Amino acid sequence: KQVTTRDKMARSLEISTATLSKYRRIIKLPDELLDSLVRLLDEKRITFEAAYAISNMRASILWS
Repeated sequence: KQVTTRDKMARSLEISTATLSKYRRIIKLPDELLDSLVRLLDEKRITFEAAYAISNMRASILWS
């Protein structure tokens, strides 16, 4: 298997490529939504997985 840039980045951050992909999905959200999610994450009111689920829901709404 060829090692990709994504693989190298994930390895250097000591996370899985799947987790890196989730981070990338979340940071592509509009600023106002991203700011809200970051605040909720910082306050430990939602989990990282919940933030990712929200980013997926927004994507499915936009492309349906």
